[in-house]
Amino acid sequence: MEFEKSLTKAELITLLEQLTAALKSATPSLELDGKTIELADGLTSEIEYEEEDGQAELEIELSWSQATAESGRQKRSGGYELFQGKDDQWYFNLKSANQQIILSSEGYQSKASALKGIESVKANAQTEQFEHRASVANQPYFVLKAKNGEVIGRSQMYRRKAGCDKGIRSVIANAQADTTEHA
Repeated sequence: MEFEKSLTKAELITLLEQLTAALKSATPSLELDGKTIELADGLTSEIEYEEEDGQAELEIELSWSQATAESGRQKRSGGYELFQGKDDQWYFNLKSANQQIILSSEGYQSKASALKGIESVKANAQTEQFEHRASVANQPYFVLKAKNGEVIGRSQMYRRKAGCDKGIRSVIANAQADTTEHA
């Protein structure tokens, strides 16, 4: 599930009150857009404030591992998803623990080359290997480069530089994850 919505001040106050009550509960859950969200143990939070071009943004993020429905309390984690595209080329996506794609590769002629690309991400996922860029529409994104300057992968487009920086931190945090192959 993915959810993004603009709230009025009154709606925000109501949501924050519900969240506060849920967090104080023995079995915390929150009703959001008609779906019950179970807030699990191990919940962490991050707060981020940014001023850019006369615009201020305050972002509060709550994170936790969710259990998969079929296998009890097994925790989900980030990882590489390896797949062959309709063009017969091989690709990979690196996903965060919440299953969001945080880095995507270009196409490779062989599966072995794509696996080498994953190993290159693991070897190069250090702050100095990332390059900030902007799209034609001036949306920030980043690329990860190998030591030889070749682009290994690129991110999604972000609304703000702070989100882009957070994406870089997520790639670094998830870079050593396992790989699964999808048909």
